[in-house]
Amino acid sequence: MQRSIKDHFIKGMRYPLAVDAQATSPVPCEFKVGDLVTFTNDYGVVFPDMIVTGFSPTVEHGRFVYFDASAWWFPVSPASLKKQVHAEDVHETSDVECSDAPTG
Repeated sequence: MQRSIKDHFIKGMRYPLAVDAQATSPVPCEFKVGDLVTFTNDYGVVFPDMIVTGFSPTVEHGRFVYFDASAWWFPVSPASLKKQVHAEDVHETSDVECSDAPTG
């Protein structure tokens, strides 16, 4: 029996993609595929730098977001995720001069 493997929506993932994963959320959600997030589990353990890989087609116990982790097959609740800022989204402020700054 040959097992089919579903292709990832984004490249470079370490773990398989859940067979029911889809690119759109089943309900309105602030996350999208490719978002960099921090996951906090039920015991308060924090896992930064996770990438959203897809969404379950249904919401079960509030869980429907998949991310690239060792439990790739188990969706999590969006309440347990916090969106991280991508490095390219951070604006450099080192060249900004403040005219009101006191001088030496």
